[in-house]
Amino acid sequence: GGGGVLRGRSVTTEGQGHGSVRSGAAVVGPNGAMAVRQGQSARNADGTASHSSALAAQGDRGTLQSTGAATRSADGSVTQGRTTTATSATTGNSVQTSSFRAC
Repeated sequence: GGGGVLRGRSVTTEGQGHGSVRSGAAVVGPNGAMAVRQGQSARNADGTASHSSALAAQGDRGTLQSTGAATRSADGSVTQGRTTTATSATTGNSVQTSSFRAC
């Protein structure tokens, strides 16, 4: 059989300087491989903002999972981080990488 794609997105504002966006997508390949992604972002009237996202994928070679987030405070400082894990379907071995940054 064939594959397919499904996407969604919503935007919310309330007129006081706050807004948010949420989005997601799912993909299925013809061989049964699949991937799912979701994310959300928000901005507040005081200048703070945040974003987070996640991805998961699976296929005949293994799996991949990744999550991350970033925030900006009212003084403009930013922190961000992401963790990603890949696992081989053949060996079962996993590799994980994480990053964090503040500025």
